Amino acid sequence: MGAPFARAQLRPLSEAPVLEWEIRWDITDSERIRIILATAAALGSPALLRRGSASSPLRLETLELESGVLHWSGLTVDPGTDAWEVEVFGHGCVYRMLLSGEPAEPGTWVTPLPRQLLQLRRRAHRRAPAPPDLRLRLPLPGWLGRERDAVDVSLHGMALRLGAGERLSPGRVLQPIELRTAAGEVLSLRGEVRHVSDRADGELQCGLLVTPLTSVDTERWQALVARALHPTTCTDGARVEEQWRLFIDSGYFNLAGRSVEDFESRRRSFIELGRRAGSMGSVLTEVVWPSERGVEATLSTMKPYRSVWMVHQLARRQDATRFERLKGQMLRDLYAHCVEHAQRDPGFRWFAAYVESTVPFTYRSHVGFAERMAATGRTLLLPMRMIDVECGDAPASSVPGLELGPATEEERRLLVERIALTRPAPYAEALDLHLDTLDLAGRDAGVAGGGPGA
Repeated sequence: MGAPFARAQLRPLSEAPVLEWEIRWDITDSERIRIILATAAALGSPALLRRGSASSPLRLETLELESGVLHWSGLTVDPGTDAWEVEVFGHGCVYRMLLSGEPAEPGTWVTPLPRQLLQLRRRAHRRAPAPPDLRLRLPLPGWLGRERDAVDVSLHGMALRLGAGERLSPGRVLQPIELRTAAGEVLSLRGEVRHVSDRADGELQCGLLVTPLTSVDTERWQALVARALHPTTCTDGARVEEQWRLFIDSGYFNLAGRSVEDFESRRRSFIELGRRAGSMGSVLTEVVWPSERGVEATLSTMKPYRSVWMVHQLARRQDATRFERLKGQMLRDLYAHCVEHAQRDPGFRWFAAYVESTVPFTYRSHVGFAERMAATGRTLLLPMRMIDVECGDAPASSVPGLELGPATEEERRLLVERIALTRPAPYAEALDLHLDTLDLAGRDAGVAGGGPGA
């Protein structure tokens, strides 16, 4: 569904290799800096104060929006009036800035807002603390039967705490690693030691690149990581009836001059598809944000072409924000889950959406982002007009002067050439409008059924 002032958006999000890469952004817009640091303060994000070999843990307590003053706590060194480098941990990234200020009470620090932030991402996939009671057994002589604690997990990685006197060398391959969950599930993984580092408590931590050994292990591993990364959302399809009710209560079915009655005929297929969506992760996921009263918000993403994932069907109850711990948390959690689900796909290159650019949230998260990244040549914003087309039966007789049938090789070539002349390159690439992809051969199986509206 759409509106007259909509835009189609495409952007690539997964181009770097999984390991040994870094992405940097310089942020100088004062309003963005305020939003980033206000969010960090509300979330209680950890931070670190550095200068030379000296460092101290730090926590951003509050940001006074009117005066632009930052209040920090947890200092174990005296910062004086000199400039220090500060790192604040964000969502899968680190924000680095130079600050100078003055101590207030012991252990506290007051500084102005920085004029610049450096945003760093050093991993392709975000990590999260490992679920409680997640235990590992490593296939090493003399270590058999000994279990170790998992520290954190990501889609392709895991860290574990080593015991006293235990050593592992980077590059060593461990197979099979046996992973046991609190629910009694057992997973088998291949692990490659990537690093061994000192922990603050004096013990050693080992970082592993992991690969599930079977398809069953892959499903269980991805589910385990998803639960760790996204504790507030779920995708198992168990709440699909509540999801349909949400579309009614939120007014989603009334957009673009429609009504609830217009969608009733699709209810059964939507419910059936939603119940199967949990096992169709290669082409579809439907994310919901539940509270004690039911589903508060939802967002879905699907893979219609080789390298593109498209988000659609965003809906939220009008009063749902009262269940948020932080303003904007609900929509942020939904989007993070959809994007990180798409990142599981090794062919993922483009992220797409049809958005109504007059809605403040969608403008900031889609249009604003794409405009900031316009200089990279890796985003595309196009105005669009959505129309209804009835897909009834084909006419009984052919139209005079027209021949209906599969396109010939020459017709396909002419079509691709015309598209290349009239549309930007990202448009053709993302929508499989190249000669070698136009037939959609090799695509994943299509999604049966359908949602209430795109």
